Amino acid sequence: TTPVQRKYPEMSIRLVGKLVYDETRVKSLTARFPARIDELFVNFTGVKVQAGEHLAKVYSPELLTAQRELLSAYKRDPNSSITRVASEKLRLWGLLPYQIDSIIKLGEARDHFVLRAPIGGVVVSQNVKEGDYINVGSPFLRIVDLSQLWLILDAYESDITWFRYGQDVHFSVEAFPGELFEGRIAFIEPEVDRRTRTVSIRVNVPNLDGRLKPGMFARGDVAVKMAEDG
Repeated sequence: TTPVQRKYPEMSIRLVGKLVYDETRVKSLTARFPARIDELFVNFTGVKVQAGEHLAKVYSPELLTAQRELLSAYKRDPNSSITRVASEKLRLWGLLPYQIDSIIKLGEARDHFVLRAPIGGVVVSQNVKEGDYINVGSPFLRIVDLSQLWLILDAYESDITWFRYGQDVHFSVEAFPGELFEGRIAFIEPEVDRRTRTVSIRVNVPNLDGRLKPGMFARGDVAVKMAEDG
């Protein structure tokens, strides 16, 4: 026997879905000035990189000219507007502040420039090889930070009334049987899929240890109350 309790009944809604990249943590590297790839330090997809790590060494006549413009302006007047404009031009081209300071301290323009990773993560696409020429706007690398993923779950139209933002979701993947992972609902698709009659629910999933991989199928479980306090 057990004492009678007065409480709201709860039920569990089971969902299926798939882990994908967190689109807010994807960084595409595009050429900000014409250049030739003389040395590629990251030459295959799937490699992990740290923020600030060397990606490639490039040669660019345009960059060489821009450095000379900065040095010429700096020699005339370090605090002039022309010097600031020349420095800002290099910054907008992707040079870090310490790299610009190094050019001024060295007093001469460098033939090559090292491209560095703007974020830590995994290289998921690579569009260049050593010796390739890249033009302004050409994407050559894409890096994804996998410390957080999205879990996209499909909820039936009849169940969407039970879901809300910030709700906890527990789920499992086949790679780790018997183990539960968790996340929180961050977005509910405002439109019903006309073909499947389902609504996509996006769950933010922490993945600091990197065990979860994009592409994994998952089975989710959401506990909901069938009534709320008025």
